[in-house]
Amino acid sequence: MDYTLEEKIELMREEMMSAAIKNGLKDDETLGFSRKLDCLINQYEEQKENTQ
Repeated sequence: MDYTLEEKIELMREEMMSAAIKNGLKDDETLGFSRKLDCLINQYEEQKENTQ
């Protein structure tokens, strides 16, 4: 199943929050999800700029 970029952002946010609750905010897994989420949000913002 293909997800929209917005859905991917929400799924990654949920993964990051779960990792943070389980492992803490400074855990490598949590930080990895945070970096991936940042990339997805940057893609989303770039798409918005290109469609205006």
